[in-house]
Amino acid sequence: MWSMMNCDWILQIKKTSDEDKHVFELTGTRKVIIFPGTKLEFETRYYGNEEGNCFMTAVEFSKKHPYGKAVALMDLTYGFLEIKEEWLILPAILSAFVLSNFPDFSSPSEKANGTNA
Repeated sequence: MWSMMNCDWILQIKKTSDEDKHVFELTGTRKVIIFPGTKLEFETRYYGNEEGNCFMTAVEFSKKHPYGKAVALMDLTYGFLEIKEEWLILPAILSAFVLSNFPDFSSPSEKANGTNA
């Protein structure tokens, strides 16, 4: 679990039935689940060859959007962020930094060298 000092945001890994997929929950003033891959609105866009890229989609769940609304796309390989909601800018940047240092999201060359960016 990771939390920001003097802030309500907490990033934690969620348990899933699929051992190979990591799902993260970002909670604070809103509830955001970070899923692997491109989801919802980001799924229909073309982002080039996804093989070798590590995309994560942040989806906000609320009373207004009970099935979720895609609010950010993170490419952890290249450090690309597309953020749709202003309130998510700081939590998304910090979450992307934390997730990019997560061992399973390191690039193949970093895994071979045993280092993380």
